[in-house]
Amino acid sequence: INLKQITEVKELGFIKGKMDFDGVGTDIKTLKLTANGQLAYLDLMDKRYQNVTVNGKLERQIFNGLLSIKDPQLNANYDGSFDFSGKTMKLNFKSNVNHINLDYLGLTKNLNANVRADIDGDFTFSNIDDFLGNLDIRNLHFTSKTDTVDIPEAHLVSSRTDGNQNLELDIPGFLKGEIHGNYRLSQLPDAIMNAVGTTTLLTYEAKKIDANQSFGFYFEVDQDLFSLIDPRIQIAPGTIVDGQV
Repeated sequence: INLKQITEVKELGFIKGKMDFDGVGTDIKTLKLTANGQLAYLDLMDKRYQNVTVNGKLERQIFNGLLSIKDPQLNANYDGSFDFSGKTMKLNFKSNVNHINLDYLGLTKNLNANVRADIDGDFTFSNIDDFLGNLDIRNLHFTSKTDTVDIPEAHLVSSRTDGNQNLELDIPGFLKGEIHGNYRLSQLPDAIMNAVGTTTLLTYEAKKIDANQSFGFYFEVDQDLFSLIDPRIQIAPGTIVDGQV
């Protein structure tokens, strides 16, 4: 079954498995049904995940229920709502993430980076660049081929005011900061690392990012997290990282 074609949600793809359905309607905009079953695989954001369990209710393009994935690259559950009735999707959920391979998702490269955490989310987005809302993370455990870090809690808030994007990040005991201006969230790590790396390393080669991005950033560093992205960059505790892109 091609979920992208049925739901018009471009992040979805094909599914295969055994499901029990009970509902009425043929138009996805007015369809009401409950679904319970086991999927052999689910295509999500151009990745295929195996061993997926679904138990929930779909009504007027809003899913409420439980989605569980037990795949070698992603082992997590999603308990909450997923509203795809508008141009931007709305998510409100709690998730226990037992394992995510960040390299597989494309969030890191050649780091063998993995994460587990408990996550509460309440946000809207059509892609990562127009993400607006809150993420609260607890019991985060990060490992890579060079580092292991345990973070008790982290909070992220993305908003928009008078045409400007705002990002607030609070990781107690590690890092606190703000970013304001016009930026592509998907390129923000590279943009900030370009600004920091070119001032701390003579041999740093800037990553390519799109033009027409202009923003200011301010971080108070209690413990260095920048080295998790690029081990060559070391920021001493107590440092204030302040700059413009």
